[in-house]
Amino acid sequence: GAILAAPLMLALLPVTAVPVPAEETVDPPGKVAFLADGCNLCHEVSGEGIERKSKSDKMMGRDMTGIGEDYDREFAKAYILREAAMEDGTKHKKPFKGTDEELEAILDWLATL
Repeated sequence: GAILAAPLMLALLPVTAVPVPAEETVDPPGKVAFLADGCNLCHEVSGEGIERKSKSDKMMGRDMTGIGEDYDREFAKAYILREAAMEDGTKHKKPFKGTDEELEAILDWLATL
């Protein structure tokens, strides 16, 4: 009888939950490029938890959250590259120093916001 009781005793022990690693969330390439190229120096994306690093009002760009709703990709690209200006004549304050691929990824990502 004692030999058969051992497996039953093990079956009655509480089962401890084994932690399952959470799926790693990988940021989209455009978000990575937005941060790597310093866009968050002047711009925040509050909907993504990205805060603007500069505290200077002079360096304050718009919050990019929701920009995808009224998004003109070609204008955005030309504006970032300082080839186009807003209706009031203002140009993007800082020249974009990233690669063409990074800019395309950023434009893709902004369209999803």
